[in-house]
Amino acid sequence: DCVQFTIRDVTDYDPDECLALMERYSLTVSAMATGRVYTVDGRSMGSGDEENRRECVERLCALADLSLRLGKPAIVIGAVRGLLKDAHTPEEYYRQFDRSMHELVDYCESLGVTVILEADDHLEADTYLDPAETLEYVRSFHSHALRMYIDTMHLFNEGLDVPEAIRTYGKEVFSIDIGGEGRTAPML
Repeated sequence: DCVQFTIRDVTDYDPDECLALMERYSLTVSAMATGRVYTVDGRSMGSGDEENRRECVERLCALADLSLRLGKPAIVIGAVRGLLKDAHTPEEYYRQFDRSMHELVDYCESLGVTVILEADDHLEADTYLDPAETLEYVRSFHSHALRMYIDTMHLFNEGLDVPEAIRTYGKEVFSIDIGGEGRTAPML
């Protein structure tokens, strides 16, 4: 019933073509994964290089504008948050990441677009791996525009009890991706 785009830049997809395909196949776009902003273009929300950080946020805000055209799919913050090594110190990384998140969430809140912060795993990230920590950070914004997102593969990779994590956080999250190790069938 819906698809999630993996998107790096607003030029990755033609919005009119997407809308025509969505109507033709009765699909909606549920979210836009933004990891390629980091993995392809090297833009990090936690970068110690202010120009890099600013360009990252500008790119994410442009994707939020595209979201309006596509029915307001959520903006996924996973790999785009970058890694601790993107700044000189962990403290600088967290300061820059927090600044980026506030700028993005404020912008998205004004548009009515949801931002979802993914509780990731150590194979892909080095911050906000623990769902409890991720949820605490999300709640600290007191914003209806920021929600948590979990993926059972990441829960599994972090050694968590997947069914228990779903029971614990299920009501708090925007969505849950269900998949197994390496994106295979679920291990539930």
